[in-house]
Formats: sequence, C-alpha cells, structure tokens
Amino acid sequence: MLATVAMAGGLIGCSKKLTYANDVELLLKENCGECHTGHQLGVMASGLSFDTHETLMRGTKSGPVIVPGSSASSTLYQMVSGQTGFSTPVHRDKLPLSIAQAEVIKIWIDQGAEK
Repeated sequence: MLATVAMAGGLIGCSKKLTYANDVELLLKENCGECHTGHQLGVMASGLSFDTHETLMRGTKSGPVIVPGSSASSTLYQMVSGQTGFSTPVHRDKLPLSIAQAEVIKIWIDQGAEK
C-alpha cells in the first residue's frame, strides 16, 4: 500500500501517461477481481468486468462507467473513491479503494482511459 501511495503522490501533477495495462488493470483485479472477472457474481449481476480494457470500457448492463477525459462524470471513479451510496451485500463489508489507488484511476480516466 505504501508503494501505491508513493506512486500516486508521484503522479499528481506529473505528465506520465497512465494506461490500463500498466497502471490500472492489476489495481482493479487485486481489489475487485474476486467479483468482477470471469463469470463471477459481480460480472453476472452487473455486467461490469475488469477482464480486459474492452470489457471495462463496455461498462455495465446499464451502460459505460467511464467517460474518457472526465473522472467527475465517470461512475467507476465515483464508486472506487466512495462518492456514491452504491453497495451490494458483497460490497458492504469492503472499503472503497485507498485515496492513492482512487487517484491513480482518476488520473488515468482524466488522461483518456487508454488501453
């Protein structure tokens, strides 16, 4: 976790281009992959899958959760940063991502949410 905090701190105001493959995929899979990969419950219930950049960008059964270039308009960022009241029985006992981890996702989305 300390490495993530240091990484996010180094990214704020930095011009490093973040990508799903290098910066976001592992973070999401480690924290949310138990339900949102493969044929797990989260994927089946919502349609939200972190298996690939393409499945993530497809979003949920209700539509996209990422607006490239706008974390403020992206449901994914709102969810992982704890800004929504979203919870399911599975999520209630799990904390949102750390501030540093959510910041990585925010920066990635604001930079265009590239593969």
